[in-house]
Parts: sequence; C-alpha cells; structure tokens
Amino acid sequence: MKVDQDGEATGQRPDAGLQTKFSPAGIRHPAPTLAPRILQPSSFPQWVERALAGCLALLALAAPHSIAATQFAWLVGLALWVGRLGLRPRFVWRRTPVDYALLGLFCLTFVSALFSYEPDLSIGKLRAASLFTIVYLVAENVGSRRMVRVLALVLVASCMVNVVWTFGVYAAGRGVKLKSLTTDSPLPAIGIRAGDTVLDIDGERLRDPAEFARAIDARG
Repeated sequence: MKVDQDGEATGQRPDAGLQTKFSPAGIRHPAPTLAPRILQPSSFPQWVERALAGCLALLALAAPHSIAATQFAWLVGLALWVGRLGLRPRFVWRRTPVDYALLGLFCLTFVSALFSYEPDLSIGKLRAASLFTIVYLVAENVGSRRMVRVLALVLVASCMVNVVWTFGVYAAGRGVKLKSLTTDSPLPAIGIRAGDTVLDIDGERLRDPAEFARAIDARG
C-alpha cells in the first residue's frame, strides 16, 4: 500500500487485479473495470420463431378466405417448426393426454391407405387426415397470451371481412342458376344443363337472368 499526493492510500489485490482506493474516512471505492464479454446466442432461432409467428398470422388471416393460402401457411409453418426442433435453445415440447391417441389414429389411417383397393387415391387423401397437426402447430408455438389475443383478433376480423364481402356479392348478384331448359335450347350443346349455375360467359360476369339472356342473344 502507498499514499498518493492527495493523502489517499491505494492498494491492489494480488488475486483479482482489482485496484481499490481508500479515502481518509476509511471507505473503499473500487476502481472502474472493463465489463466481462458475454457471448450472445445465435439470432437465427429467433428469426425462425418470428417466421413461425408470421405463418400463424397468415393461417388466421387466410382461413376464412382461401384454402390454398391456408394450406401454404400450414405447410411452411410445419417445415419451420420441424427445423426449429434441431436448433438451440432446444424446443420444449408440451405434451397432452391425446398425443398418443392422435398419433395412433394417423398411423392406422396410413396403414389402411396403403392396403386399400385404391392406394393411390387413398394416400392422396392422407393430407386431410394430417390436418390435425394444425392444432399442434398453433398450441406448441403460441407462447404468450398477447399472441393468443392477436391471432384471435386477426381471425375474427378476417371472418367479419369475409361476411361483409359475401353479403355484398350476393346483394349485387352473382351468376344465374338454370332451373330448367326447354327442349329446343342450344345450351345443352355447349355443356350447360338444368341445375347449373352460370357465373360468366366469355369472361363477362352475370348478375341476373336479363344479362344472361342478352349475352346468349349477342352470341346468336
């Protein structure tokens, strides 16, 4: 220990290399040191989780409107989820009492499809049987109540938009349903039969029987 020019004593701990300064009042003040460097985990799993959240939002948004968009969000979400299982930190699987029952049901369905009379047709139908994975995709990747509220709000808002759009379409009119045809009608020759609903003719949308009649007369 030595005394500096200000009359304060300074000392150095040999074990830690930390310099301390002692004031005349006897209060020890540690000298500032560099903060330790902490290695942060890779941000790639975080981006995967964000992409999963985006797929869930797209699933909720597209469910009332488009089967194709819903299946796209479902398949991409499943692929990201499977990829996330191999990243650190490890994914924590929340098991439920029905896991083995659902897995057993799907395995039996798969075996029955392989040995059915039409395996090609039955195996193609397995996609419908695998839709139960949507439940796990949502349940295992929704990690907070805030996310539950957001997804529920997106789903409800999308449904309301669909209801308003459907009401507007039917209020304006969409297509013409043919209840019966006369014997001399030219429509059966072009593949139109009684009970069909004609939505358009050569790209021209139909909203009422008068438009349908005018379109047929214009084309002879």
